[in-house]
Amino acid sequence: MARAVDPDGSAMQQDGGNLISRHLNAAFGSRRLHLAALDAAIVADPHGLACGVVSGEGSTPVLKIIREDRPGLSVDVGCDRVAGRWWFLVEPGGEGVTPVDEVERAPEVLARILGRDGASDANR
Repeated sequence: MARAVDPDGSAMQQDGGNLISRHLNAAFGSRRLHLAALDAAIVADPHGLACGVVSGEGSTPVLKIIREDRPGLSVDVGCDRVAGRWWFLVEPGGEGVTPVDEVERAPEVLARILGRDGASDANR
């Protein structure tokens, strides 16, 4: 059994370290860095959007994006490799937003997605 120490000093034990590796990859891997870049792009050019990183299915990080004028209207955006290229994808479903190397276009695309009827609206 692998033994590791959390940043707070408490011991964690996991068979083979797989859970620990998954958490480290989620916290510091390419996916998280691309989501941070999308977060920064939304802050710089918000199109009336706000966002924050949350855990998606299976604890995979996603960026929850809301319309500031309708906070109940939201979309989760993940990040994954598609045909060898990293893409921002609407979760669930996998609709492509933009490739990660075109992150500056993503706020406008996401504003359009959130303007459609298909976005999740808790206030409906």
